Amino acid sequence: MEDLVPLVLGGMGIIVVMIPLAGFTLRYAIRPTVEPIVEAIPESRGRESMSRPDLEKRLALLQEDVDEIREAVKVLLANQRFDRELVDGGVPAKSPSERAAT
Repeated sequence: MEDLVPLVLGGMGIIVVMIPLAGFTLRYAIRPTVEPIVEAIPESRGRESMSRPDLEKRLALLQEDVDEIREAVKVLLANQRFDRELVDGGVPAKSPSERAAT
């Protein structure tokens, strides 16, 4: 029994030092990993909380943007075709702006 007392005191002394040391180590080692996860949780909840009318409105706006881009690409392709005909020496029948007006 007398041999057990120094072992228990030594173990308690080590535990008193190791618990705070382990806590600080974990805090500084895990913090860079946990912070982005904690910041991402409110962002994901914000996206889920959008109502159906809001989503439909955003979708309609996106569709309008796609339609505008599609029209702009058509105009650019017509202008490119017109320029290519001029460079090749051919005389185009109408300019892209005249074609769009008709």
